[in-house]
Amino acid sequence: MDTPPIPPSIRWFARCFWAATILSIADTIIGWNDFLTFEDGTSAPAIWTVVLLATVLASYGLSIWLWFGITRKASDWARWLYVFLGIVWSGLTLWLFDEIYDQHDAVFAMSMIIWALDIASMLFLFQRDSSDWFQRKIWFNPGTFE
Repeated sequence: MDTPPIPPSIRWFARCFWAATILSIADTIIGWNDFLTFEDGTSAPAIWTVVLLATVLASYGLSIWLWFGITRKASDWARWLYVFLGIVWSGLTLWLFDEIYDQHDAVFAMSMIIWALDIASMLFLFQRDSSDWFQRKIWFNPGTFE
């Protein structure tokens, strides 16, 4: 069955998703050296760079794959996997809140903005029009006849 037209809440999900992803990429680039430096100032072994890069690329790859499943294929399992991973990530954020708070003000602010955008993106997946869209129900767009 064809995917119905994309409802507004899915469009808002995509906006929040991409805003969070772009800010997260910027945060990763800004903090790259901090990831590879120990507290005593020594550099991490070169293999850590490879492992970290592979982990970051796999993480963004999974996120973009889930975005594609949600926004282009109306995949309900992609929605639930995205939400599950988002809840795990939110739990880690709360658990590590003290460590995040101890960072520079800009790093803390960016982390909280990314977190808020991720939470908002998950909430948009459970609006009535998006839930109907995942179930392949036809939803009425009042703007169609204006």
